[in-house]
Amino acid sequence: MSQVQAMRTGVETSASTGEVPSHSQGRRVQDKWKACLTRIRQEIPVQSFQTWFDPIIPVSFINDILLLRVPSQFFFDWIDSHYGDLLRRVVADVFGASATVEFLIAPSREERVEIPPAGAMDPAEEVPATPPITAETEERQCDVDHEFGFDNFFVGEENRLARKVAEHVAQHPRSNPYNPLFIHGPAGTGKTHLLYAVEQHVRRHHPGMKGVIMSADRFMREYVHALQSNQMERFLARLLAADLFLLDDLQCLEGKERTQENLLFVLSELLKRKRQILLTCDRSPVALTRMNPRLIALFQNGLIVDILPCEHPTREKIIRHQLERHEVELEEKIVQFLAEHLSGNAHHLMAVMTRIAAQVSLLGKPMTLNEVRYIVAQMCPGSSQLDGVPPAYHRVTIDDIINATSQFFGVPADILQGVSRKKRIVRARQVAIYLSRELTGESLASIGYHFSNLHHASVLHACKKIQEEQERDPRLKAAVQKIRHLLAR
Repeated sequence: MSQVQAMRTGVETSASTGEVPSHSQGRRVQDKWKACLTRIRQEIPVQSFQTWFDPIIPVSFINDILLLRVPSQFFFDWIDSHYGDLLRRVVADVFGASATVEFLIAPSREERVEIPPAGAMDPAEEVPATPPITAETEERQCDVDHEFGFDNFFVGEENRLARKVAEHVAQHPRSNPYNPLFIHGPAGTGKTHLLYAVEQHVRRHHPGMKGVIMSADRFMREYVHALQSNQMERFLARLLAADLFLLDDLQCLEGKERTQENLLFVLSELLKRKRQILLTCDRSPVALTRMNPRLIALFQNGLIVDILPCEHPTREKIIRHQLERHEVELEEKIVQFLAEHLSGNAHHLMAVMTRIAAQVSLLGKPMTLNEVRYIVAQMCPGSSQLDGVPPAYHRVTIDDIINATSQFFGVPADILQGVSRKKRIVRARQVAIYLSRELTGESLASIGYHFSNLHHASVLHACKKIQEEQERDPRLKAAVQKIRHLLAR
């Protein structure tokens, strides 16, 4: 037979004929299997080879059937999905054109715990490995702030459909036609809010269902950790046990080919098992130019919904809710001014409202319209056209900041975004990250994505470092200010 066969389960000592191979036959099978491994090692990354082929044990070769032992059903599924064609071709070359492969699922008596060398990863996906989320930390992570519920998601025409679909999925997580559900839109439009609202609703109203919710950055780091520690089976088992799988900021996986392959396998298996999937991204699937086409096709087989920046009526609802929450009063003309002039990015809006609440609470006096105008001009990109307020910042993007920083420091943009550890380049990169955090309101994951997928902790470290060093280094402070002026032109 010419394809990988269905597995056998249980304990077997030979092929179906019941023959027991002799010692010399067993040695020949071992030698030929080693020849197969030599061929396969030349065609796939070192770490993939160590993870997926090292644990395979040849059992017998009888009647042109090569019987291989693998440790689990997950293991077989992965081998068949990712390396089935390669394995069939190599076995036919080494064992003979009529040779076929069957698998025996049985845990090996030999425990393999070797950690592959650090340099074995594809360089494009070298990121610091993150230990997997334990049951305890996953439970804490899922216990999200009560603000991230459907009751506190403010609805307008710009987000009504996304809210309705997410609510329907939450109410019918086992039987709805929207699978996978793909929600996309710019930063600050409420995608993550809806993601957590779905998880929260399912957890409360369907307590028997298991949910896994994580960022794409976390998914990639756990995948790398699983590879480096030979724990891929455990990693896959936890994800595939989910009744509800929610993944945030999918755009962070662009260009990460091996991680995308892993995600494709996970999503495909979950769909086969009729498990609900919900994904968020900052752009539509067709705009993900460095994403595996099979993943794009999988997204398109579900429902794709966009969500737009909140408009004036929605902004006013959020502003009034925040004032009530912080027990702060503002004149009606100030409320209307904020609703009119704040952008549709909820991150910006929340930052302004937190600043206003803090100032009123700590100083113990009401705010004037001019004071509020100043705060808006200082904190929100795109606010420089406010009447009577000096131009502070134009609406800028992370790409604008990268280009301006590149121009100022004389470092090519692609090198600035890369992983070079040269002191001058590291300094320029940290300044760009600091300004991205200050001026754009983008999430830490989104900022890290523009700088070779830096982990959010590394983004925070860069921001803190530049903030602190400006206080000690007047030249650095002047450099940051000059880049701000470049961006304001």
